[in-house]
Amino acid sequence: MSKMKKSNRKESRKLKLWRKQLTALVLAAAVIGTSVEMPVMVARAAEETMTTNEAGEVVSEEKNNGEQENTAVQEETAAEEAASAAEMNPENENSDESTTTGSAEESKTEENTQTEDGNQAEGSNQTEDGNQAEDGNQTEAAEDRFAEAVLMDQNTVYDVTGSAYFKITAEKSETCIFSTTDSEGKEIKIKFHIYDEEKKLIEHPEKADSEKEDSEEEKEYIFEEGKTYYVETLPEEETIAYQIKFTAIKDTAEETEAENDKAANNSGQEQKKKSLTGDDTGNIEACTTYRSQADALNWVRSKVGQGIDADGVYGVQCVDLILAYYDYLGVPRSSGNGKDYATNSLPAGWSRIYKAQPQPGDILVYGASGSNPYGHVAIYEADRITYHQNFGGNNNPVQRVTYRYDGLSNPYWGVIRPNFSNGEVSVSFTDVKTTMVDTWNAELYGKIQNPSRANVSQVGFLVWNGSGTLVASHIENCGLTASVITQTQNIVADSLPSGLVSGTYHTFQLYAVINGKNFYSDKVGFTTGGTAPSPDPTSVSVKKVTLNSAKRAAYNAINLSWGRNSSASGYVVYCSTSKNGSYKYVKTTKSNYNTKLKVTGLVTGKTYYFKVRAYKTVNGKKYYSSYSNIRSAKPSLGATKIIKCSNSSSRRVSLKWNKSTGASGYVVYRATSANGTYKRVKTTKGNGSVSYTNKGLTKGKTYYYKVRAYRTVSGKAVYSEWSGVKKVRCSR
Repeated sequence: MSKMKKSNRKESRKLKLWRKQLTALVLAAAVIGTSVEMPVMVARAAEETMTTNEAGEVVSEEKNNGEQENTAVQEETAAEEAASAAEMNPENENSDESTTTGSAEESKTEENTQTEDGNQAEGSNQTEDGNQAEDGNQTEAAEDRFAEAVLMDQNTVYDVTGSAYFKITAEKSETCIFSTTDSEGKEIKIKFHIYDEEKKLIEHPEKADSEKEDSEEEKEYIFEEGKTYYVETLPEEETIAYQIKFTAIKDTAEETEAENDKAANNSGQEQKKKSLTGDDTGNIEACTTYRSQADALNWVRSKVGQGIDADGVYGVQCVDLILAYYDYLGVPRSSGNGKDYATNSLPAGWSRIYKAQPQPGDILVYGASGSNPYGHVAIYEADRITYHQNFGGNNNPVQRVTYRYDGLSNPYWGVIRPNFSNGEVSVSFTDVKTTMVDTWNAELYGKIQNPSRANVSQVGFLVWNGSGTLVASHIENCGLTASVITQTQNIVADSLPSGLVSGTYHTFQLYAVINGKNFYSDKVGFTTGGTAPSPDPTSVSVKKVTLNSAKRAAYNAINLSWGRNSSASGYVVYCSTSKNGSYKYVKTTKSNYNTKLKVTGLVTGKTYYFKVRAYKTVNGKKYYSSYSNIRSAKPSLGATKIIKCSNSSSRRVSLKWNKSTGASGYVVYRATSANGTYKRVKTTKGNGSVSYTNKGLTKGKTYYYKVRAYRTVSGKAVYSEWSGVKKVRCSR
């Protein structure tokens, strides 16, 4: 740079400093009431940095949750802003606009000449990696490059020539690598740039440090769940052809979940008698919702007309509706203004999707606009049914809005999608035992495994004496959504002050109530200290049960179901290969709630007979009911299905069908009419031999095909049911 240019630049900086001082004087004059005509640029700058609440107090942008919400479509907002500008500058409009534009550009130039450490940088702006960006605006250039970005799926090979642009939406948190090869499959080195959702070049997804920059090891990238990334490939030559593949090498979400489950086991949530513990649902990564999509919509519909001030700040705002929604769905809140929901913390299992077509129950996220720099959030039901709070400003309550969801003045960013429950609950009980037994008391212990984190509304223990009479129960209302809930009970302290009878046998069960349904552990027995006479066997009566069904479950299995005996300790199942033959023991269940059993290891095509009897344990001894009725069933192969039947080439028909589990092969049959005689045309061997081409057919003739599976048992074929019939005309 010449000395003359440097001198002119110093003078230019002095001029800019003078302009800043003049602007400060104008603002000061406005505060004390002096009549000064303010340029449009200064007025707008003041609007962007300050706003007022209903009381007229000045509120900074940094913590203003009181955003003024969307009022109509973007065209209306633009018209209002134009009218506002004209009202502030009624005279010399063109001249003032020219001056304003020039001042703004100079201000922007002055800001952009500062580096991150505050030193003056000559020339144009620099990107984060030190490269110069055209026109000082790297983000706009990235947006242009990624306008036609290809959505990249894992483990899919893409053929590329020169630079390429891809988009990745992370469905879960994973550590990934990119592999690039030439046309012969040999590995070649290609550089990458990774950009965030706003098309800004970022370094944090890349795990490899600068020392590994030129090493032979593949670089690893961490992509966070629900976020979108853009990838730019930078080959040394634009004419080079290569293949690229994106592969996950480690599921970081599993590590996070394991850590959260460990934390859930250790943290605990104290209850009334300190007997019930669960995880701390304040851990964002540990929590998911147990509500269904229908529950969520019913909830937001019920809030229409109500004003919700969930955080107690700035009155009724759009974010308050979402905070209350998070509370209802049972997950920790996320902070920020409306626009911040594009980047703030996300409950585990939830997803954030840029520009997605919304689904019912999704949280709609909107970016900033000129009239509302804070963004906006709402809840979606349909394209023209959405729920908003503070819509139109003035602390308006929850409203049902019929504008199209992406037609507001604030730009539509995308959605946050909760992982709604599908209604299925997975519950089990572990480590159910006594931790102390004496002559009249016992301490009970057990864990409720709740991996789906459903809402456990009630837990407790039930205790029976040797005759099957309930003698003690302990119930606690909780409302936990922990993955593991530990329950303890001291019988005398918590439920039966008079204590148990000495020297007698007792059983107990741990139970939980989830979504209105009761779940029970197996019964566990114990005997109090001391001695007691055994009961007269003739006084113990066990009611017989009914075997309701025996049905084919697989090629080697049968499902059984029988009625419940509420006073029984369990059931014993027996099986025979003839109705009046010898029955052999199959299985003993240890709870009167276990009334179903899948019997496996059976022979395909063979008939089996079953019966069941209940038993009751009294003082350590089992007493049995009489046998149930007898039911029979036969294991069999499942029927296959023809999925392809076409005139593939001259005088040929190609067939393909589904596999049948356990099959040794398949037989193909053909006829010339739907109800005619079917003749065997092909027998295949092997469970995977599921295709056949029938050759030498007559052109212009119509053929009908069906298939059945077979299994070889003791040298003989046992067949499945027929598949459906497929018709094809041999037109070639």
